[in-house]
Amino acid sequence: MLQNAFYLIAFSLFASIASASSIGTANYTYAQANSIIANVTNYVSLVNASSYLIFSPNLTLSYAYLNEATTTYRTSPSAAAEYAFKAQDLAQQQYGIIQNYKKSSIYIIAAIAIVSFLILYVLMKPIKIMGKKKG
Repeated sequence: MLQNAFYLIAFSLFASIASASSIGTANYTYAQANSIIANVTNYVSLVNASSYLIFSPNLTLSYAYLNEATTTYRTSPSAAAEYAFKAQDLAQQQYGIIQNYKKSSIYIIAAIAIVSFLILYVLMKPIKIMGKKKG
């Protein structure tokens, strides 16, 4: 799990640098577009595997953009790269949502555990008193 998080962070940094360095130029070669599509596909797969409890990312649009990138790769590598970057942005948003769910659910689980402990403590207190009266 920690290794997946490391890969997600490393790929996010790589993709940010790659997209920042290509802001002025929108012309990608076939090799560059192919590499971008492959990297984004791996990233979207990692995000897809980052489900937590009952929460899973909604990557429908990311996969649609990846499909469009693959389809337009031969005719326009630059357009394919742009579709891949859109897929990556959407996947990053979904990963952020999953992380928020993870934080929220941890707080909820902790609160439930504390309340359960208090309820059990209150319910067990009369039993302790009754046990002392008998003995």
